[in-house]
Amino acid sequence: MEAFGVCEVERGWRLTSVPMDSPTLHYVLKGEGVLESGNSRVPIGPGDIIVAPSGARKNFVGPGEMSDEIAAREACVLREDGLACFRACETRADLVVACAAVSATCAGGYGLFDRLSDPLVERVEDPEPFRSAFAAMLEEFSKPAAGAVTLAEALMKQCLVLMLRSHVQRFGLASPFLAHLVDDRLARAVDLMVSAPAAAHSLGSLAATAGMSRSAFAARFTSAYGAFRSSSCTRCALRPPRVFS
Repeated sequence: MEAFGVCEVERGWRLTSVPMDSPTLHYVLKGEGVLESGNSRVPIGPGDIIVAPSGARKNFVGPGEMSDEIAAREACVLREDGLACFRACETRADLVVACAAVSATCAGGYGLFDRLSDPLVERVEDPEPFRSAFAAMLEEFSKPAAGAVTLAEALMKQCLVLMLRSHVQRFGLASPFLAHLVDDRLARAVDLMVSAPAAAHSLGSLAATAGMSRSAFAARFTSAYGAFRSSSCTRCALRPPRVFS
């Protein structure tokens, strides 16, 4: 997780952005507005977490009827703590969004956000665990100080883990994060690794979960994710499974 900026948008303003090379996360810390991406206009509000895949163009629009806009590159001010502040406002910020680049992988090859085609707005069913973290994030981002970015990144990661946990509990393998797993047999193996990342998974155990021979599973998994290394070892040549890195 790498926090890189804060977007501040006033009522009636639009902040436009260019696509980034990596997936990004956006935390709505204050206010309401609209996320624009392609032909979609999605209402956003406090506590929402936006997952934007690499290459996604997105705009943040403040509440009310739009009267002005500015490109993020023209509205960028570098803060003392190293964060970029993108300000689409003249007086006050009615919408505040914290932004971070993220790498969320399993076994070094399975990118949770790799196959998303459009930004996804996540609204958790139980907002209580997030309230204190979002309040603390807003406090850290509003007052540049030593260590603020490090603390904010830790809070962001905490909220991402809670969001993914809630999301997978609700959607399971129907989750858009797992939607590219068209092979149900591979899906069962990946679901096991994601749900138990610290377990001692082996080629044999994963193949058994998938209901395939070891050689067939290794070939299909490598084709889908490129996550196996050449090895004469009979155990799975995946690196130690970790959901986040």
